Amino acid sequence: MRFTDGDVISGRPIGGIVIFAIPANHLGDRSQKVSLTAFSASGRKIASNAWAYYRERPTDQLPEPR
Repeated sequence: MRFTDGDVISGRPIGGIVIFAIPANHLGDRSQKVSLTAFSASGRKIASNAWAYYRERPTDQLPEPR
């Protein structure tokens, strides 16, 4: 995951799913834009999403997910 300021975080899939802990300095009350890139186990680029959006869930406004 690459943020617009150039910061990058990565993770390894477990059971085909990757979950990221977004660094605190990238959390806020508005949507953020990131680019996503997937690589095979050998390091070959296999997919990318030019831009994805995420938003921190406002815990004081929404009920906990079930």
